[in-house]
Amino acid sequence: MLAAGRIGELGPIGPADLVIAADGGSGHAAALGLGIDVIVGDLDSIEPGVLQSAEAAGAAVERHDADKDATDLALALDAAMARGAARITVLGVGGGRADHHLANVLLLASAEYADVEMDAWVDGSLLAVVHRHREIDVGEGATVTLLPVGGPAVGVRTSGLRWPLSGDTLTPGTSRGVSNVALMPMIEVEVGSGTLLAVITPA
Repeated sequence: MLAAGRIGELGPIGPADLVIAADGGSGHAAALGLGIDVIVGDLDSIEPGVLQSAEAAGAAVERHDADKDATDLALALDAAMARGAARITVLGVGGGRADHHLANVLLLASAEYADVEMDAWVDGSLLAVVHRHREIDVGEGATVTLLPVGGPAVGVRTSGLRWPLSGDTLTPGTSRGVSNVALMPMIEVEVGSGTLLAVITPA
């Protein structure tokens, strides 16, 4: 499930211009009281009652063949991009499977979404993708981990962290960016080239 558009302050639920549910994510959206605008996927895990209620409320349904070449999350992100989303927050990345979890986290950091402010919430932690520069409201005392995705992240600079980086290079597999601490509510992360995944656990 994802919400595209204007999202509230640090927290998984906030006002959104558009709510897109990926298949079984429709049930989670309904449980959270979110009005669903679009449902996408092969619809193999959605509860029939949830689908009927969403359609009755005016949700559009984009049904895809089960033998597809993309995950339901990828389809949901594409639907958001097609509708001009500038910011996307994803709720429920894993779907209970390790392969889906890993594939979807890597998907969020794809260069295809470099022009979108991409966030996800996983088990109480915020995943914020940094392609070039971001200011992130994390809350003072939050634990902040910076992980390079898809190759080295070169020219990494930070402000607002206990252990700042000043033009450093982080390579995949390094633990150097793990478990930093926010000294102020708002931090800045910049990368000259490459992509970072900032994992933020509130204090």
